[in-house]
Amino acid sequence: MLAAALARGELSYAKARALTRVATPETEARLLADGRAGTAMQIEQIVRGWRRIDRRAERDDAARQHAGRTLDVHQDDDGTVIVRGRLAPEAGAIFMRALEAARETLYQQRRRAYDPATARDETPSLVQQKADALVLVAESALAHGMNPGVPAERYQVVVHVDAAVLANADAPGQSRAVPPVLRRALQHRDRACRFPGCHVRAAQAHHIQHWAAGGPTKLSNLLLLCRRHHRAVHEEGWGVTRDDHGRPQFTPPNGRPFPEGVPITELPDDPEALIKEWSAQRGLDIGPNSLRPTDGTRLNLGYALDVLHPLSNPLAVPPEPDEPSSPEAAPTDGEALSGDPRDS
Repeated sequence: MLAAALARGELSYAKARALTRVATPETEARLLADGRAGTAMQIEQIVRGWRRIDRRAERDDAARQHAGRTLDVHQDDDGTVIVRGRLAPEAGAIFMRALEAARETLYQQRRRAYDPATARDETPSLVQQKADALVLVAESALAHGMNPGVPAERYQVVVHVDAAVLANADAPGQSRAVPPVLRRALQHRDRACRFPGCHVRAAQAHHIQHWAAGGPTKLSNLLLLCRRHHRAVHEEGWGVTRDDHGRPQFTPPNGRPFPEGVPITELPDDPEALIKEWSAQRGLDIGPNSLRPTDGTRLNLGYALDVLHPLSNPLAVPPEPDEPSSPEAAPTDGEALSGDPRDS
């Protein structure tokens, strides 16, 4: 709806840009009506208020989830222990990751201890594997004194490099950093990213012939590429070489020749007449009054949000199944956006 209204000239770009920040298929029609009636500044006020309500709803939802965390552990008549609980999303993700890691550990233990001569078809079911994993998590926590450690101790990447490689800059496996002097010469020559049509000055040094394939770290084998196009060459299949004159030539993944730059389209002699003809062919009557608001009433922001936002009216939001319904106790957004509406 918003895109169609923008194409018909019923909605300015500033209004459409603001409304698309909050519009959903359910609210698009209501927001479009206000977009036609209000000014661009009024629409910005509505969108800012809308997003305040969304952020408040997110905070309330996170607080509700945190307050609703539970864990019930009790012993049944036969001596088994029954566990039932509810965790917030972040804590639940950690818990499930711990269970998955424990399941993998137990699987590897069973695989190493497997003996075809004595094996029996006793593979535990998924729920049994989870129960065993929970016990392993508890045992591991007790064995380590309930010390989770610092984050750096939980996840480590260890790289082993021989001392000879670190001492010899020409040894295989040595990282090829561009020396500062060569980097200054490269910056002076290229100025910015050399990808056609890109002029980003914050660029990185790239080896045209990769150093791992024998490419030297010298000016003739280097060029500047911005982060985006550096990734395109390394990860997305783009190729780069130099022609006979030393100019970089880029090849897209499909192998077709890529122009040095995109040619600029020439404007017609009478662009206004061309636009009018294009609009007339599509039944559009765009004139100086197409974007004029239909209502000059001063914006009452609190009332507008109460009417537009689906979460502003507590009666419109069903209560949680395990919580009592108390709509009369919840403040309306008109109250939350305190102050005289006329000050909006």
